[in-house]
Amino acid sequence: MLDGNAWFNDALPDQSTETVLSTMYTWHVNDVLEIWPDLQYIIRPGGTGTIDDVLLVGPLLYVTL
Repeated sequence: MLDGNAWFNDALPDQSTETVLSTMYTWHVNDVLEIWPDLQYIIRPGGTGTIDDVLLVGPLLYVTL
């Protein structure tokens, strides 16, 4: 699992922190194709608290030619 935090500059008084939790798995389909399912959860997007937390799900595809 990967995670990260962002702190915003004090010149932006309405913003504090944003936190991202991320996990992925590599699935080697064959010698040419890899699929990486990716899952991310973002806490306080934009650092303002005005946007609900968000769950992102998506695949990354790697093709070797």
